Amino acid sequence: MKCSFFSDLHIKSPGDDATKLFVAFCKSSEVQDSDTVILLGDMFDILIGEHKQYLQKYETFFSHLIQLLNSDKKIVFLEGNHDFHIKRTIEKFVKKNSAKSQNFKYLIDGESIVLNNKTYYYCHGDEVDYYNKYFKRWKRIYTSSPFKILVNYILPYFILDKLAHSASKDSKRRGKKVFNYDEAKKKYLVGAKALIDERKVDGVISGHTHIQEIHEYPDKTLYVNCGFPLKDKNFIHFNGNDFVKISLVDSSH
Repeated sequence: MKCSFFSDLHIKSPGDDATKLFVAFCKSSEVQDSDTVILLGDMFDILIGEHKQYLQKYETFFSHLIQLLNSDKKIVFLEGNHDFHIKRTIEKFVKKNSAKSQNFKYLIDGESIVLNNKTYYYCHGDEVDYYNKYFKRWKRIYTSSPFKILVNYILPYFILDKLAHSASKDSKRRGKKVFNYDEAKKKYLVGAKALIDERKVDGVISGHTHIQEIHEYPDKTLYVNCGFPLKDKNFIHFNGNDFVKISLVDSSH
């Protein structure tokens, strides 16, 4: 089975560079040749709550998603920590716009996949971030039932959109002050190996960290991370035998 993985585009507005990269991803020959396309979360910078306005705002993204689905591919949309609590809205949209809706899967948590007789666990990647106490506290809040009710039924779209973008900017500003690339890279390699051992799988495929990896451990288990497309300008493709990086530079113009 051939499979393409993409995450952490953080699309902010219609027609931005991240949107263009997604279009290039969808049109790439490797994605067109894939049996399954897995979007590992944070495809959007903010997509929170069951608000249909998102479908109109990001029409380019969702129309290309439908095109992929209609070309007989299985599509997985996995929640990240920037796009969540929108399951019903997206599933309803897919069902309405594609006769292949049975091949679409919306996931809140990761799951296992078998590729070339090896079992991998794919997830957004916060599980790899074992030592981030701030993020773990935030995840407990945003996955809670009260928070879900708040963003789905109480806060209107325009207020939620404004508050969420403000929180996102604040989070990025604080993150830049404490981020050390080399230390983070080492930390995530340790966290990924712990997750591999915990799940008893041959490897982990994730996003979230914005640090791209195709790392083989001494015991031949594998950690694959999609990285940050706006920086790396590529995506991860499993060609039936190996995980490889596929450039989006030429196809994005």
